[in-house]
Amino acid sequence: MDIPSTTNGYPVTSIGDAAFSNKVSVTSVTIPDGVTNIGNSAFSYCTSLASVTIPDSVTSIGASASAVCRGLTNLTIGNSVTSIGSSAFLTCTKLGSVTIPSSVTNIGNMAFGACARLTAIVVNSQNSFYSTVNGVLFNKSQTVLIQYAAGFCRFDFGYYHTPRTRPLIRKLPFGFSSCPGSWQASLTHRKRAPKRAPKRALSVFRRVGDSRS
Repeated sequence: MDIPSTTNGYPVTSIGDAAFSNKVSVTSVTIPDGVTNIGNSAFSYCTSLASVTIPDSVTSIGASASAVCRGLTNLTIGNSVTSIGSSAFLTCTKLGSVTIPSSVTNIGNMAFGACARLTAIVVNSQNSFYSTVNGVLFNKSQTVLIQYAAGFCRFDFGYYHTPRTRPLIRKLPFGFSSCPGSWQASLTHRKRAPKRAPKRALSVFRRVGDSRS
């Protein structure tokens, strides 16, 4: 689907909230240069959508913009995007990797949550707000863990150990919520996951509906 750059002689500068939500026949989207904003839930539940290219003119991606696009495998985020809303790409279960450009200053909670095959969140090294370590999203100083790539849940045997380079001060509440409720994470600096959970391991994975902190 090609979104026109003009309509009735006027330039298209924004894609409205829920503009294409639940359009299950859409398989790809081409957004024209000139669009600066993608609204909330603009492409949510487009379950056949496999490819989205966000041009450099876009600065804001709304909450749940492409949530539950289970067929999405190819995502390109333009180099002018500054904000990625909460749950923007939630449950894009076939998405394997995503690259965050240097322009991004804000990433909402669960922006890439429940992406079951996601094993690489890559951040441009020139980004002043975010960084990654082995595909896991942190703040720039790597003192706050923001999003664990859900694809790792299949391989890491129920444990994640933070990088040795810096002390982890805290995690965001939804940083690990994409993984099974039985998961635990040790906020210590170990090279290998232990066979059994350490006594002080911090359980950071909660099942849906679990309100414990």
